[in-house]
Amino acid sequence: MSDEERIRFKCEACNQTLKAKAKHAGRSFACPHCSAKIRVPKLDGEQAAADDSGLPVDSQPPAGESKSAANVKSAKPKSRDRSTVILKKGPLAKEKQKRAARKLGVDFDPDVSERELEQLIQWAKQNRKERIKEATDKFQAIVSEITPIEWMEEMVVRRYSGLLVLFDEDEMEGNAEKAAQAKPRLFTTEDLSPETIERLLEQLPQLFIRDENGQFTVRENTLATYHFDDDDEEED
Repeated sequence: MSDEERIRFKCEACNQTLKAKAKHAGRSFACPHCSAKIRVPKLDGEQAAADDSGLPVDSQPPAGESKSAANVKSAKPKSRDRSTVILKKGPLAKEKQKRAARKLGVDFDPDVSERELEQLIQWAKQNRKERIKEATDKFQAIVSEITPIEWMEEMVVRRYSGLLVLFDEDEMEGNAEKAAQAKPRLFTTEDLSPETIERLLEQLPQLFIRDENGQFTVRENTLATYHFDDDDEEED
């Protein structure tokens, strides 16, 4: 088994499913969910690794134990906790699957396998369902969980075209001068071509003006509208 393949196992304290690279087999660390000390299961036939303390995870056989006894022990059927599953490196995820993952806000490596990405997608869906279920206000729950890509798709359904620019709040710190370093991300509706997007960005300064209170507002450019009331009809 290569060092880059994954071992999937469960924390005995909180029953959360975890993953670790095969090279970490036998090492102990704190569970990211409940902070309990757990150990990555060591695969049968592999040499014991050292944990964070530098000591061997698994003790060696006593010096007085005969070599034949060790051989008899190794002849026993191999067993492994049912919660431990070896995730072998499978075929790489296809672009269609990656798009589905991005819509759910899933972060993944460019060379993620199809099986691993599918598991991440399922976890994201399950976590999302649980968060919505716990919310007291259904509308607030739906809005709080919608991703930028889903938001733009909904705008197309409502016959809107548009751009959505997001920045990392911690990096920007409310200072527009730091926008370039604040990991800007641009989301658009599907109907906009790259050329149209570029032209719209150039037009933005002309679309907004400051009102009498100094606030930015949309520049109005509409024809005059006349309202007629029934009481104002001219007498013959």
